[in-house]
Amino acid sequence: MKALTKEERETASHLKANIWLTVSQILEQETKNLNNEANKGNDITATPRFTAALVELVYNQCLSLGEDLEAFSRHAKKKTIQPEDLFMVTRRNDVLTTVLQDYAIELDQRAIEESKDQRTKGNETRKLKKMKKINHNGGQSSDTSIVIDDEDDKMKDQEPTPDPENDIENEIEDEIDDDFDDEELFK
Repeated sequence: MKALTKEERETASHLKANIWLTVSQILEQETKNLNNEANKGNDITATPRFTAALVELVYNQCLSLGEDLEAFSRHAKKKTIQPEDLFMVTRRNDVLTTVLQDYAIELDQRAIEESKDQRTKGNETRKLKKMKKINHNGGQSSDTSIVIDDEDDKMKDQEPTPDPENDIENEIEDEIDDDFDDEELFK
């Protein structure tokens, strides 16, 4: 193992402390569950020595996993570790690989849903800004509540972009209308 810099040692220390906290919490919960199931008066406890040994095991496994992930990523000539690299590390454990793949799919679906929610919120904000009107009576702005059918929104999203030729035709018609006032023709 290579010699660590002061910053790397500090990071490793924080990592180990977080692992200790997490492992302790899991052990506490699991011993509580086992004691509730057994309920025979023989309480199961985890000694501090057992906890320390388990923390070291998990920490060393994390280091090994990190090194393997880096190696697979480097081998594929990538700078970023991808889920596929993790699946390569766990390829000999079919059950773990399946669980991780299912979790990756779940994360992707959540990301898609969050993306849809953000787009919806953005559309709602734009609609509210459009719906804000000036009250002609007092000259003050007021918000109006208008229910818009979702079908109309879908249709708006599906409309093609305007054709540049139509824009030119519209400009020509506007110029003609400006040049010839209907009232002048019928005098």
